Amino acid sequence: MTGEEEFGFDHAWTYEHLAWRSLRDSAWFGTLTTLAAAATATTRVRLGSLVTSPNFRHPVVLAKEAMTLDDLSGGRFTLGIGAGALGWDAAMLGDPGAPGRGRRRGGEAADAASRQHLP
Repeated sequence: MTGEEEFGFDHAWTYEHLAWRSLRDSAWFGTLTTLAAAATATTRVRLGSLVTSPNFRHPVVLAKEAMTLDDLSGGRFTLGIGAGALGWDAAMLGDPGAPGRGRRRGGEAADAASRQHLP
């Protein structure tokens, strides 16, 4: 029996930030990489990003990473895409981008993901 079966977990989610305010000097791992590790350590639990920011990567790269994770997990991955925002992560990037960029890139990523047949 695997851990998720033993403890009864059906879903595992993580959110994407470059750091968290009170933990900015601690190790903070990437969302999709962390979920890929979870995919190799589980057999049935659904995995998801809550939520991925389109401000962090190009929409096509995000779609390919999501497609890879979905394949690695045997179809158990759910991609959650947010609009991005001005705030802590944008300040860390040093370039919050033009107004609406996150929404545009989020739409582009969703379109690219749907063409890859992602959930």
